[in-house]
Amino acid sequence: MPCLPAIKDGLALADHAAVRELQMGHQSGLEDLSVKEIMDRWPQTASAFIARRMHCVGCPIGPFHTLADAAAEHHLDDRDLLDAIQRDIKAGQAPGRRR
Repeated sequence: MPCLPAIKDGLALADHAAVRELQMGHQSGLEDLSVKEIMDRWPQTASAFIARRMHCVGCPIGPFHTLADAAAEHHLDDRDLLDAIQRDIKAGQAPGRRR
């Protein structure tokens, strides 16, 4: 179980990354990969980004954004995006292979 951030005067004292880890659950391993790494390994996941009108496919920021970063940038729920990515991966084939 992850450590919870310290509380002082009702405010959590945690950096952005720690908050993101708590929000994302940090359980699938996808949270640490960049958007580009995810689409490179599992090309079928591009549809999850496209369906949400995210322009992550081919974006020059893709190598630097995690799923949480991309969701925040597009004002989307990061858990919903992670769930969609996981569904696409499970529905597809082995990493790095194209149909």
